[in-house]
Amino acid sequence: MSSTESGERYEVVVKHYLKGVLRMRSFNMQSQAYNYLIDCWTKLPAESGRLQIDFGGAIYDKHESRKRVLVMGADYLTNEDGSEGCQ
Repeated sequence: MSSTESGERYEVVVKHYLKGVLRMRSFNMQSQAYNYLIDCWTKLPAESGRLQIDFGGAIYDKHESRKRVLVMGADYLTNEDGSEGCQ
Protein backbone atom coordinates (compact mmCIF):
# COMPACT_ATOMS: atom_id res chain seq x y z
CA MET A 1 0.00 0.00 0.00
CA SER A 2 1.43 3.42 -0.93
CA SER A 3 1.42 6.31 1.51
CA THR A 4 -1.28 8.08 -0.52
CA GLU A 5 -3.58 5.05 -0.18
CA SER A 6 -3.08 4.73 3.57
CA GLY A 7 -5.32 6.13 6.27
CA GLU A 8 -2.89 8.96 6.97
CA ARG A 9 -4.62 12.32 7.20
CA TYR A 10 -2.25 14.89 5.64
CA GLU A 11 -0.85 14.69 2.13
CA VAL A 12 2.10 16.76 0.90
CA VAL A 13 2.45 17.49 -2.81
CA VAL A 14 5.35 19.37 -4.43
CA LYS A 15 5.02 20.20 -8.14
CA HIS A 16 7.04 21.80 -10.92
CA TYR A 17 5.11 23.69 -13.59
CA LEU A 18 6.61 21.59 -16.44
CA LYS A 19 7.62 18.34 -14.76
CA GLY A 20 4.46 17.85 -12.69
CA VAL A 21 4.52 16.14 -9.29
CA LEU A 22 8.03 15.87 -7.86
CA ARG A 23 7.19 14.62 -4.36
CA MET A 24 4.07 13.21 -2.72
CA ARG A 25 3.81 11.71 0.75
CA SER A 26 1.21 11.29 3.51
CA PHE A 27 1.47 11.74 7.26
CA ASN A 28 -0.67 11.26 10.36
CA MET A 29 0.28 14.58 11.93
CA GLN A 30 0.18 18.02 10.35
CA SER A 31 3.53 18.92 11.95
CA GLN A 32 5.16 15.93 10.19
CA ALA A 33 3.68 17.05 6.87
CA TYR A 34 4.88 20.61 7.45
CA ASN A 35 8.42 19.48 8.29
CA TYR A 36 8.53 17.29 5.17
CA LEU A 37 7.29 20.13 2.94
CA ILE A 38 9.88 22.52 4.37
CA ASP A 39 12.62 19.92 3.91
CA CYS A 40 11.60 19.36 0.27
CA TRP A 41 11.30 23.10 -0.32
CA THR A 42 14.81 23.87 0.93
CA LYS A 43 16.23 21.28 -1.49
CA LEU A 44 14.56 22.72 -4.60
CA PRO A 45 16.91 24.39 -7.10
CA ALA A 46 16.60 28.17 -7.15
CA GLU A 47 17.81 29.96 -10.25
CA SER A 48 17.62 33.75 -10.39
CA GLY A 49 14.67 33.89 -8.00
CA ARG A 50 12.52 31.55 -10.11
CA LEU A 51 11.73 29.19 -7.22
CA GLN A 52 8.41 30.90 -6.47
CA ILE A 53 7.36 30.77 -10.15
CA ASP A 54 8.43 27.25 -11.07
CA PHE A 55 7.38 25.29 -7.98
CA GLY A 56 4.32 24.89 -5.80
CA GLY A 57 3.88 22.91 -2.63
CA ALA A 58 0.82 22.20 -0.53
CA ILE A 59 -0.50 20.21 2.39
CA TYR A 60 -3.97 18.72 1.99
CA ASP A 61 -6.26 17.43 4.74
CA LYS A 62 -7.66 14.18 3.34
CA HIS A 63 -10.24 13.97 6.17
CA GLU A 64 -11.67 17.36 5.11
CA SER A 65 -12.25 16.63 1.39
CA ARG A 66 -8.58 17.37 0.55
CA LYS A 67 -8.87 20.97 1.74
CA ARG A 68 -5.54 22.76 1.35
CA VAL A 69 -4.20 23.75 4.75
CA LEU A 70 -0.91 25.26 3.56
CA VAL A 71 0.47 26.49 0.23
CA MET A 72 4.00 27.52 -0.68
CA GLY A 73 5.22 29.04 -3.93
CA ALA A 74 3.04 29.03 -7.03
CA ASP A 75 -0.34 28.11 -5.54
CA TYR A 76 -1.94 27.63 -8.98
CA LEU A 77 0.22 24.51 -9.35
CA THR A 78 -1.42 22.91 -6.34
CA ASN A 79 -5.06 23.59 -7.28
CA GLU A 80 -6.55 20.19 -7.95
CA ASP A 81 -9.12 21.61 -10.38
CA GLY A 82 -6.52 23.58 -12.39
CA SER A 83 -7.97 26.98 -11.45
CA GLU A 84 -5.79 29.87 -10.38
CA GLY A 85 -5.56 31.27 -6.86
CA CYS A 86 -6.28 29.73 -3.48
CA GLN A 87 -9.33 27.61 -2.88
